[in-house]
Amino acid sequence: MDSEAQTIDGNILTITKSELSYALYRFILEVTNERSELYPCKTLYAILMCLQMYLHSKGVYHKFMQDPNFADVWNTNTTYIGQSYEIFV
Repeated sequence: MDSEAQTIDGNILTITKSELSYALYRFILEVTNERSELYPCKTLYAILMCLQMYLHSKGVYHKFMQDPNFADVWNTNTTYIGQSYEIFV
């Protein structure tokens, strides 16, 4: 992924896989809790799986951890601030 931030305009139900992959990639890198701390790996995984279930409930079928279109998401997971992301595999 390039280091420049992109803006994604659109509905999460209709954006392309590429746009969604980029948004998830940025989310993983930037999201923090109310104390400005990074979330634990398991929490990020749970958030991604809840989002995947929401999309499935709306008829949008993506497998974030299996689809090669989301490789940037898993690659981020494997190097996330030096933490092990074995739970994502």
